[in-house]
Amino acid sequence: APVYISNVKIIKSIAADPNEIEAKTILANGNHVYNGEFQEGTNRLAFWEIKNNCGANVSVTNTDNIRKLKVNISNAVANNSLIIGQSDLALAPNKKYALSFDASNSNSKEMTVIIAGNTFTASLTPDNKSYSFKFTTPATLTNSDIGFYMGLKGITYLDNVRLVEDTMIKNGDFSAGFAGYDIFVDSSADASYVVDSQIG
Repeated sequence: APVYISNVKIIKSIAADPNEIEAKTILANGNHVYNGEFQEGTNRLAFWEIKNNCGANVSVTNTDNIRKLKVNISNAVANNSLIIGQSDLALAPNKKYALSFDASNSNSKEMTVIIAGNTFTASLTPDNKSYSFKFTTPATLTNSDIGFYMGLKGITYLDNVRLVEDTMIKNGDFSAGFAGYDIFVDSSADASYVVDSQIG
């Protein structure tokens, strides 16, 4: 029989605490970087931290619903004069990770990426290309930040930023709960599931 639903509402019952900072986790798709496709939040820049010391024009494109980070710098400046990144990612010590992103620069400049203390260089071209880098975190992890050093003369685009565990099975030790898993329980089964955090 037909089912009709109407007047659906979501009402905020308690005001958010402006001083509360929620720790980052691994997203359901395995990505450690939030809003890596520049689709969310005010000006589509939610979760991204921007240090703009050169007056660069930073925006997100919206051409045919295709969104990319766009940085426009007319003069030659130092790479670290504009840093776009995220801090306190949910990285774990002594694990292998893979970073990938799409980028281009109208003047074929080199962009530096620093993540968890590892430095990588992407040689950008006017054509949009995909870049990937792999690294292993140390046994003692003191830095879990990522930063794109985008003080590059010309127009630079960045999109599809992904940072995932470099394994065949993501989150195989369930250290991030059920992130990366789709759980199905048949309606005929009397079953429940939980990640057991006990050790030993």
